[in-house]
Amino acid sequence: MSLRCRTKPFMQRAEKPYRAINYLIDVFVISLIMAFITWVDGYHSKFLSWFVFFLYYLLFEITTQRTFGKMITKTYVVGPRDEKPSVRAIILRTVCRFFYLDLISFLLGTYGIHDGYSKTRVIRKK
Repeated sequence: MSLRCRTKPFMQRAEKPYRAINYLIDVFVISLIMAFITWVDGYHSKFLSWFVFFLYYLLFEITTQRTFGKMITKTYVVGPRDEKPSVRAIILRTVCRFFYLDLISFLLGTYGIHDGYSKTRVIRKK
């Protein structure tokens, strides 16, 4: 599955350091959300954590093509022709994040499983 970068001249594929920063910021924000829920409700479960994780990525990427991490690094998700990804692509992208091999595939390859199967990529404005 090839994801050639056909980005416009003012955009480029986001490099791994940006992607790593995105991930760390997003995990931090999700942790804050979970801490708030636990503080308010006194309830915490692994299922709730996964649900918040799923909703965080799904809602932000469907509505804005960005998460908080992507907003800070000026990156966003696009489809194969640099267009806004379909809802189906974002759902698939989000579900693929649950596979532990996704992180490993990103570290060892050019992009993660969640990019490849959803036919999306993260680009950065110059």
